[in-house]
Amino acid sequence: MKRLLVFMTLLALALAWVAPTTAAGTTITMPRITQENYNEGEDLPDDAELFYQWFEKGEDGNWIRRKRDDADKGNARLYVSGENSGNCNAAEWTIDVINHASVAHWCEWQINNTRFDWRILKPGEYAGDGLRLEVWSNGPVSVKASFAEDMPYQNWADIVGEDGSIDAPTIDVFYAWSGKQDLMPEDMDDLDWKTPSEFTETVPLSFTLRDDGWYSMVRLCTKLVVGRDDLSCEYENTGQILLIVENQKKWVAEEVNGGNGDDNGCA
Repeated sequence: MKRLLVFMTLLALALAWVAPTTAAGTTITMPRITQENYNEGEDLPDDAELFYQWFEKGEDGNWIRRKRDDADKGNARLYVSGENSGNCNAAEWTIDVINHASVAHWCEWQINNTRFDWRILKPGEYAGDGLRLEVWSNGPVSVKASFAEDMPYQNWADIVGEDGSIDAPTIDVFYAWSGKQDLMPEDMDDLDWKTPSEFTETVPLSFTLRDDGWYSMVRLCTKLVVGRDDLSCEYENTGQILLIVENQKKWVAEEVNGGNGDDNGCA
């Protein structure tokens, strides 16, 4: 009886392991493959040549014929190699065939906004999370942001002249990343707020499997501290967000960024 219970327990665990699918709410997390153990792509065989045709299904569901002389179109290329032959009176022959695919690391992203605009009536601390970056990818992607050091008074030189003897007034600005879908007031003090010069860490995104593939979301949050001594004027801080595709194939041509339907980036 005890053995039967153990067997049933193990069977239940096994069934639980194979159960995850891409249904909504799945928590399967993409394994992170580091540069050290990532295969950046195998070289083509010495006798490989571009085949005269191959086929690709278009977004409308119809198949498209790709040909050697327009190989820069589409999202794939087909090479063939390994010509072989034989002759004798053998009863049977064994011919080895290899079907190898080198799949590049692709990334699709969408950001809902790229600008914060505040209208501030009085001194105080104010925070917002209005920038949501969504990323779909088939491999690990990291995100990094860089911003100018200060949030200065705009057109200050027009006011004091070009001698630069008086520095432009600034207000304190901070940034933080958050992976939460919805932020609440109690989350504000828990965020890792950093000044623009400190906000330089490269953050690996955590991808989970959904119906539409591997997905990740991160919010860029900002906080302003407006003091009683901060002048009434317009202030602005600018920066950039960098998405880093970590594991790319060596045959992808960087000059065309891997391509997007045309100039498909196969080096």
